Amino acid sequence: FLYYIAGMTAFDAISHSLSTVSIGGFSTHDLSIGYFNNSAIEAVCIVFMLLSALSFTLHYFAFYMKKPLKYFYDPELRFFISVIMLIFIITVAINFFSFDSDASTSELLFQSVSIITTTGFSVGDTSGWSPSIGFLLLIGAFIGACSGSVGGGVKAWRVLIIINYAYITLKKMIHPNAVISLKIGTKSVDDSVASSVWGFFSIYVISFVILFLSLLITGMDFESAFSAIASPQSPASTCRGERRSCAAPGGARQPPPPPPPSTPVACASSPPAGERRTLGLLGVLRACLIGHILILPCAFSDAHLSCGSPFNWPLSSRAA
Repeated sequence: FLYYIAGMTAFDAISHSLSTVSIGGFSTHDLSIGYFNNSAIEAVCIVFMLLSALSFTLHYFAFYMKKPLKYFYDPELRFFISVIMLIFIITVAINFFSFDSDASTSELLFQSVSIITTTGFSVGDTSGWSPSIGFLLLIGAFIGACSGSVGGGVKAWRVLIIINYAYITLKKMIHPNAVISLKIGTKSVDDSVASSVWGFFSIYVISFVILFLSLLITGMDFESAFSAIASPQSPASTCRGERRSCAAPGGARQPPPPPPPSTPVACASSPPAGERRTLGLLGVLRACLIGHILILPCAFSDAHLSCGSPFNWPLSSRAA
C-alpha cells in the first residue's frame, strides 16, 4: 500500500511488496527500484528491507505481545544496525576521497541496506563506483541479516558469537587461570554452541574457497569469480567484474552510452554457457553441502542451542 501511495502502479506495488518482505530482490523492471527514480519509493523500500531482515521473534513480541522496547534491548539487532551504519560511513568516506567513484549518498545508503540485508534491489549503475566499495558491501552480505529472519548470510547472531568467542579466547591466553563465560547481552552461551557456530563458519568458508577456485579454473577473472560465488552464498544478488559490473538486476537511472567492446558491460549480459553450467552445478553442490551437513543435523538435534541460533531457544528465553 505504501508503495502505491509513493507512486507505483497497483501491479508494481504488489509485486515489489512481496519481493521486499521476502528479501527476494526481484523486480518487474530491468532497472529494479531505480526504474521509478522516486525517493519516497526508495525510503519505503529501505524501511521494509530492514524490518524483513530483523528477527520475526522480535516483531512478535513488539506487536503481538505489545513490548516494542524489545527492539532496543536485543544485542543482535544493535550489532546488525551497527554493521550497516559502519559500512555505510566507510563507503561514504571511500566515495568522497576516491577519484574514480561517482556515487551519491542516497545511492550508497540504499545499496548498503540492500546488499547487507541480502535483498539485492538496485537504484543505479554501480560500475562507476570504486571497486573497494563493492567488495566492502560483499563483506557485509557475508554477515547478512538477523537470525530468525528471511535474510541470508552467516547471520548477525553467529558473527556476534564468533567475535565474542575470539575475544574471550584471547583474554584466556593472557589470563590462563581466569574463568570467563561467553555472554551475548544478558544470556550465557555454552561452549558447545560457540563450537557449532565455528564449525558452521568453517564449512561456509571452505565451500566458498572450493567454489571460488573452481570458477577460476574455468577462466573467469578474479573479481567476477569472487562476486559470482559470494552472491548466491549470501545470497545478495550482487555482481561485479568483467561481465557483472553492477549490484543486483538493476541499471542506471540515466542509461549510459553504449560502452566500447573492451570495457565492462552491465549486469544484464549473461556469462558464457560453460560458466553458466559451472555456476549451476556448483550452486547445487553447495546447497547439498550446506543442507546435509548443517541444516538437517540442526533441524533434528535435541541438544539445546545446538546450532547457535536464538530461534532454537524457548520463546520465553528469546524474549528475555
